Order: sequence, then structure tokens, then C-alpha cells
Amino acid sequence: MDLPIFNCIINDDPNEETGIYAISFVDCPANEVDFIALARKKQEHLNRDQHKQVLTGVVLKPEQLIFRHSPEVGDYYIKFSAEQIEKIAQKMMRTGVALHNTTHQHQAPLSGNYLVELWIVADPANDKSKALGFEDLPQGTLMCSYKVEDKDYWNTEVMSGHVKGFSLEGFFTQTIDKTSEKQLNQKCKKMNKKKTTLLGKIKKFLLDIEAVQKADA
Repeated sequence: MDLPIFNCIINDDPNEETGIYAISFVDCPANEVDFIALARKKQEHLNRDQHKQVLTGVVLKPEQLIFRHSPEVGDYYIKFSAEQIEKIAQKMMRTGVALHNTTHQHQAPLSGNYLVELWIVADPANDKSKALGFEDLPQGTLMCSYKVEDKDYWNTEVMSGHVKGFSLEGFFTQTIDKTSEKQLNQKCKKMNKKKTTLLGKIKKFLLDIEAVQKADA
């Protein structure tokens, strides 16, 4: 079954709340919504500079389908376009909200971490990400590097392999993708047709009962 797809977008206004407000160090990197606490996606490579205690990894890949579930919508996917990823990166730097805001597993706030580098992959074949060991990243991928000052956290969580990637936290507006909108409209038409057919059967059933009652009378 084809699941609906929603595009995640932000408002450029720095006073408006949409955008990234924290980066979480997680064991299962991913991407979520309304409140985006991205978790459980395909495991990404995470570069560890042990000498500098700097972590480098993927934040967002353009057009990557990220599975989500909500009571209102059910199962669905979200995705970020390359254009929106660029806007997200610019707003992240402009507001400064996520430059120091990091968490562990989307729960415990971490202190002493700060962003040292943020860039978008423009030329995958010659990008810095490839030199760091990242392969097959599409153009428009958002990368970042964080300095981890806590030596104990670096040894017990990062070097032990518990931290496997980055996962963003933030607020995003969701709009239905055009292809999914067409599919949903067709699905609604089918459902309405079934409802109409069911009402017709109920109506006929009631009329049949009325006919029998008149015959008995």
C-alpha cells in the first residue's frame, strides 16, 4: 500500500518558530514531525576525530522518505527538499538556536558541545564528506560537526559506539505532496462510493421491511 507523503517546510522569518532548535546524539539516527525528534532511520556513518573530539555526520538528506505514524494520519512519510534544507541551514545559523543545543537520545540536555562546522554537499564526488568516509551522499545533503568537550561523555558514549549519528529536533509545517494528494483524493472518492453503496443497501433493506409490514397489515 502506498503511504501518503508530506513535505516539511519552514518559514524564513527568524521570529517564527519553525526550524531546527537542537541536534541530538543518538544510537538510531533518523528524522520525525510537528515535533521532529528524528529516530530510527537507516544507520549513517559518523566520523569521529578522536584527537579533537569532533563528531561529523549527516543531519538531512534531500528527498529521503522518513516513516512516521500519528493517530490522526496513520502511517505516512515525510521528506525535505534540497531547497528547504538550505533554508533550514541558513535559519539555523541566523537564529543561533541549535549552535549549542544538543541532547542525548532526544532526552537529556548535553552541556559543553558546540557547532564547529555546517555545510551543504554541493559536489558529492569532491566534497569534504567523501574525504571523511561518507559515500553516495546526494547533492544538497546537510552535514555538521560538533565539538564534544566532555571527556567522559566522549569515551563512554561516542568512542564506545553508543552514539551512531545525529538526529534533529524542531518544528516544521507539513504539506501534502502533489502525488500523494492525488492518491488521497482517489482513495476518498472510493470510500465515499462505498459509503453511498452501503447507505443504498440500508435504504433498500428498510423499504423491504416496510413492504412486508404493509403486506401483513
